[in-house]
Amino acid sequence: MTLNYSERDMRTICIVPAYNEEKTIKHLVLSAKKYVDEVIVIDDGSKDETYTQAKEAGATVIKHIRNMGKGAALRSGIKEALKRSPDVIITMDGDGQHNPSLIPMFISKVLNENVDIVLGSRFLDKERSEKMPFLRVLSNKTTTFILRNFFGVKTTDSQSGYRAFKSGVFRKITFQCNGYVAESEILIKAAREKMNIMEISIPAIYGGEKSKIKPMKDTLSFIFNIIIKQLISNFKIKISRGKHS
Repeated sequence: MTLNYSERDMRTICIVPAYNEEKTIKHLVLSAKKYVDEVIVIDDGSKDETYTQAKEAGATVIKHIRNMGKGAALRSGIKEALKRSPDVIITMDGDGQHNPSLIPMFISKVLNENVDIVLGSRFLDKERSEKMPFLRVLSNKTTTFILRNFFGVKTTDSQSGYRAFKSGVFRKITFQCNGYVAESEILIKAAREKMNIMEISIPAIYGGEKSKIKPMKDTLSFIFNIIIKQLISNFKIKISRGKHS
């Protein structure tokens, strides 16, 4: 009989990178705490009350003195989470675009379907994805196309920050990028290690918030860090394996 995740003796941790999210972070933490053992918020150099609001909601909060980028915030959160020896790590954005009530579904998929990573995709449901702003769709489709065709990452939504991981994923792979590109770097390295990745449909929730993604800067960063650096890395790995075969 397959056990539901709640029936097992296990530990789950939710990691939330946050930058100037005082309006949403408290509600997010309070909601996420219903489904996980601990919420770790990384206040990435916020200039507002993000730190205080997250603390008041009961999160463990790591404070970056300055804004270092989403990748750096994820690294800090993962490093802290691994000290607790969790079974599953959830990542969510701090701007209220992710529904915490879906956390049990993410965890259940990781534990019951023999997968290493579960990605929340906003593009599995056409009606839902139509709510997504055009520039975000264009950027996402571009990076997703590159990941699928150059690196074999089977995803429809490469930029989704709503994810679940077996903790062993981060004991096997590391990532260096500090910005949003880190999320693609993680997927490339997971695919390289032949990890099992699956997607589940999530809603695209958008209010009046301004995206923190800077199209030109982040696109150039993606081209350099993903297309160039990772392709070179893949080439070196193939050469190395060929010498030892």
